[in-house]
Amino acid sequence: MATNIKKTSVAGRVPNTFTLSTDGDIGINTHDGKMYISNSSNVFEVGANISGNVTIGGSISIGNEINTVRGIRFEIDNPVVEPLIPTPQEGLMTWNPVEQCLDIHQNDTTLQVGLEHMTLFRNTTGATIVDGTVLEVIGANGDGNPTVALFTANSSADSLHVIGVCTESVANGALGRATKFGKIRGLNTTGSPYSETWVIGTELFISPTVAGGLTSIKPSPPNQPIFIGTVTKVGTTDGIILINTPTITKLRYGSFSDTTTQSAVTANTAYPIKFNTTDFAAGHSVASRYSGSNNAIVAAISGLYNYQFSLQFSSTTNQTRDIWIWPRKNNVDIPNSATRISITDSTTYVVAAWNFIVSMQANNDFQLMWAASQGSNTISITAFSATAFCPAIPSVILTVTQASI
Repeated sequence: MATNIKKTSVAGRVPNTFTLSTDGDIGINTHDGKMYISNSSNVFEVGANISGNVTIGGSISIGNEINTVRGIRFEIDNPVVEPLIPTPQEGLMTWNPVEQCLDIHQNDTTLQVGLEHMTLFRNTTGATIVDGTVLEVIGANGDGNPTVALFTANSSADSLHVIGVCTESVANGALGRATKFGKIRGLNTTGSPYSETWVIGTELFISPTVAGGLTSIKPSPPNQPIFIGTVTKVGTTDGIILINTPTITKLRYGSFSDTTTQSAVTANTAYPIKFNTTDFAAGHSVASRYSGSNNAIVAAISGLYNYQFSLQFSSTTNQTRDIWIWPRKNNVDIPNSATRISITDSTTYVVAAWNFIVSMQANNDFQLMWAASQGSNTISITAFSATAFCPAIPSVILTVTQASI
């Protein structure tokens, strides 16, 4: 179809669809220096505001901002797909018909709007971080981006530090992205890199032994059982994991005991109970404080903790003797906390067992104190060796559990 070009030199004259009646007709006003083009239904001034429907078959570049946009409709029946996406991809946004969302292309990664959450980080580990490894925040650099390390879910780990799973290969010193929630593609999800077998639906945990690694075997305490995602497609190079980074707080706990007999040397004198064994612990430890040895349990992290204990008392006399038990925090007696019990003879063993709930700050210490109404080592917290029919009896057992996050 031929294109008609019509020209006028009359000031202010604008052609209409009667003058430019065919698609592609062009009108030129030489006086005003303006050009018009028609699509038979509308006439548009080239370079001016456009109203009505316009189809542009190629790319368009806009040198300034676009104002007052009511909506943008992406092609969903014939969307731009990977083979047609020009390179570099950074800054391109397209409709994804498979995931039914908008894709924002970011060089080697794609953010699926509404379905994923990513965080930009700086790799300062000294080595390339590979796709699919779990990362934790360890600091920040001058550009405001966090710096990271490979995360290992061992006894000293804290899931609050996990930033996500690396979603691209990131060279040392470069910026990269970690997926906190969403799908990571292009992975080996057979489980073979970890000598495991994974299938669709396999739940994955952060490895307690391989830095940044994954495992389908739920770690046992004192390692951290941190769930990180689910296998949604199995493949050696095209596998997919749905990542769901945890936001739970690690619980702190401890179990401590003493295998020696502890005696009251002087009557009516306060003694801190000692511990020579740490059975297991996370966030608590035995310390020597206030000129004593192994006489305090220190909290590494602030929190509300439940201290439970059992003490086995014995006496060398057949007279009734009194025993007092109470807690101290930071070398100060906790008010209204003491209990008084009695032991009546040398053949009776009295077990004291109860608990205290104490609010602690980081590096605060807890002490379990006791005193007896008679000294000279006649009253003791007694330990016994193992027999043929039962294990050893510690003189002291104390456990700590976190009562509140």
